[in-house]
Amino acid sequence: GAGAPLLGGYGAPPQQMMGPMHIDAYRMLDTLPLVHIVEKMNLMETAGGLLGDVLGVGLELEMANKYLVTGPAGQPLFFAVEQTDLLNRQCGGDCRAIDVDVVVLGQDPHLMNQATGGMDWTFNPMGAGVDLRNSQRFIHLHKDFQCTCCCFNRPVIEIRDGTSGQLIGRIKDNWACCDMTFNLEDNQGDQVFAAKGGCCQLGLFCPCPCGPCQEVHFSVREPRKGKDVARLKKTIPDCLKFLVADDVDNYEVDFGKVNSAEQKAMLIALGLFIDFRYFNTRSDKNQEGMDFFSDSD
Repeated sequence: GAGAPLLGGYGAPPQQMMGPMHIDAYRMLDTLPLVHIVEKMNLMETAGGLLGDVLGVGLELEMANKYLVTGPAGQPLFFAVEQTDLLNRQCGGDCRAIDVDVVVLGQDPHLMNQATGGMDWTFNPMGAGVDLRNSQRFIHLHKDFQCTCCCFNRPVIEIRDGTSGQLIGRIKDNWACCDMTFNLEDNQGDQVFAAKGGCCQLGLFCPCPCGPCQEVHFSVREPRKGKDVARLKKTIPDCLKFLVADDVDNYEVDFGKVNSAEQKAMLIALGLFIDFRYFNTRSDKNQEGMDFFSDSD
């Protein structure tokens, strides 16, 4: 009746009360020493790759990548979902555009189940197959379609706040003769970190799910002081995934001496960018020793 309090008793409109609860993701990052990035294995993409292996042809259906980001104890924090179209994924190659939404988990139970499930069951290659409307955006990654050759027009990806759209920083994949090198810049264009993955690692030339061949390491250096402040590690998850989907990898992002939540967000974005740039296709994994130097170009 007249004068009855609104839902919740605080005078807030019902539609606002029904919206997702806001989570301060940056404050949450402040307390974390590291995160794990777990790439989801898509059943449709894996089946297509195995069929191509059986037929002896290069058959690969590029589905939208998805990644679960967890805390040190495995607690689910974020879900990263690629939002590019099929033509771009299938035909873009190294020049492809990249769009990734990273959302906060804990607001939508259905999305939580999709993120934490053992397999990505999306069968429609035209889209991501994930509804993010009921989840809070954390950051958004965007890279334009860029024709890249050696030192010409090197790939650059932008990291923006998922809510305000404000630029957080950029990551540039620098050209190097052998190594994988990246510059991380703040929103003013000033370099804050330099990341490097050396070429002389067994995980690049002889990848397998055991020992040092299971890992590829990246150091993150603060350029003004010339000291390492963080590190990333790519790992092959297990024997099964290595055999049936060798483009599926996990990453550990150790923040080390990095305290800024925005800079930690950039390091998470770096882990995703590394995967897109160098470890995203079956052909790159099956011929890693042969293809690595051409991929660095």
